[in-house]
Amino acid sequence: MNNRRGFTLIELLVVIAIIGVMVGLLLPAVQAARESGRRSACSSKLKQIGLAMLSHHDARKAFPPGIVLSSELVAAANGDGGLGDWRFRGGSPAWGAMILPFIEQSEVYDKLAFTEATWARFSDSSKTFKTTTIVSSSSAVSARPLPIYSCPSDTLKQTGLAGNMGPSNYVGNYGVPPAGTWNGLAGQRTGQPLPNTHGVLYHGSSIRTKDITDGTSKTFLVGEVSTQQRGYNGDGGFMNMQGAGIWPALPNQLKVDDYVLRQCDAGHPLNSQFSDDVITNANGGIGDCDGFGSRHPGGAHFVMCDGAVRFINENIQSQTSPLGTYQRLSHRADGLAIPGDY
Repeated sequence: MNNRRGFTLIELLVVIAIIGVMVGLLLPAVQAARESGRRSACSSKLKQIGLAMLSHHDARKAFPPGIVLSSELVAAANGDGGLGDWRFRGGSPAWGAMILPFIEQSEVYDKLAFTEATWARFSDSSKTFKTTTIVSSSSAVSARPLPIYSCPSDTLKQTGLAGNMGPSNYVGNYGVPPAGTWNGLAGQRTGQPLPNTHGVLYHGSSIRTKDITDGTSKTFLVGEVSTQQRGYNGDGGFMNMQGAGIWPALPNQLKVDDYVLRQCDAGHPLNSQFSDDVITNANGGIGDCDGFGSRHPGGAHFVMCDGAVRFINENIQSQTSPLGTYQRLSHRADGLAIPGDY
């Protein structure tokens, strides 16, 4: 006699409910494991960038300039397209292009068709230096996305990049905002570039490790930026740009240098961000949210001037006066103590 008994409807529903609960419990763990892997990959990329920066320093006796300025700037009365006072002229190359030979990208570097040019380095309020360096004359290769400059956690595709410039999730440390400038921008959007005595990468910079008197292990070199921390996007071709940063150079006649450099000002705390719906709305969100930040929960990676990578908590102390811990880590020579709990 066959006494086999099947599932009742209630038992089946109970089993399905148990499976659903188990999936609900496991899913966050799976997502956390994936983010942990992405975070580790991002840290590894910044480690490579830090080593490339130090290799550049060894080879050329200084860290690369944050931006190499062209020999002239375009004034408002000289064909800047109505963008206001003073714009950089002609694809001024950034630090991301300067270190290509040191991150196994010599082929890309060679194809950028660099040419010799003379440029003015604004060092302080009393001196203007001149030297000879390289300025890119080609954009055919500069639009290329390079994997090393891409954070795996920032999955929103960057679009609208002006001047055919390749995207990047990593920008240089410009320092603490000089008094009287637009907080958050790596320079000001009008007038000639201001001198900077705080950061490591800025206009025409040539910083050596001995210039970092606060200690290379206690000073930011390069940090993260995501599509949720896009910079000021109201100028010309950057209108409605869905972007984080760019690696090759500043586009022609635009002075939005926060796409290659950022400041650590209290007005834009670490990980302050636009929401995705604002970023993807082509008709809205005109403004800036241009501090450092990432898509990693709780903070963002920075590579220090000694090549070490640190994950900085988004709740790090940030204030203008006296300088908070976040600002002290951005300043290379403030002489202030850094607490050990950041």
